[in-house]
Amino acid sequence: MKKHLALLLSSLFLISCGSDFRVKGTISSNVIDGEYVYIKRVENGVELVIDSCKVTHSEFEMCGVADSAYVVSLYIGNVPILPFVAEKGKIELQITDKAVVVGGTPLNDELNALIRKQALLDARMSELERLETSLILNGSSAEAAADYVSDSIASVGASVEKLINEYVRRNLDNVLAPCIFALMYSAVPAPILNTELENLYNDAPEMFRNDAFVKRFYEVARENANRLEHSRLAE
Repeated sequence: MKKHLALLLSSLFLISCGSDFRVKGTISSNVIDGEYVYIKRVENGVELVIDSCKVTHSEFEMCGVADSAYVVSLYIGNVPILPFVAEKGKIELQITDKAVVVGGTPLNDELNALIRKQALLDARMSELERLETSLILNGSSAEAAADYVSDSIASVGASVEKLINEYVRRNLDNVLAPCIFALMYSAVPAPILNTELENLYNDAPEMFRNDAFVKRFYEVARENANRLEHSRLAE
């Protein structure tokens, strides 16, 4: 009886929300209890609020319509916290001091697999940075400490780039590709077009190429590559 009641309540929630997807989340911090969280989507440069609610006892529930999958972000107030995919189904978000978990639907499970692998590489990078600091505190020069960890740091950086590029390629047929691409390359101050990026663009469908961030990134990367080439020829 209780099981049937729970299913009925769940169905009523979806119907009342007029939704295709439902988001159930937890945030392990009492600091934001009573604060509002939002699901927002950026469309043609305009920020749209899909749904919002108040966090109660570290939990929240929201919903929305998704005729087709699209990328949204969870916000606390005006601060973006976590991107995920709005797609039909029940989506689960868990945010703790130790980990971030996204899941419940196919594309969000795929995104979560990337987040987990990225977290392992980030942890390795943090270890190397702590090691460098420890070496300096124990008497090594800054130059010697940097030299000691430089190869390992470069290796982790290459692993991160390989991981992201593989995920982008694997998801070129859905909305995750431009999302993942933007997450990686938005922090690059001066992108330069290389063989890997050129091949990725050539292999990608129009959906990926027409993404606003992707288009601008490749324009800037090509301009920078041309300037670099002209500079070399002028020497």
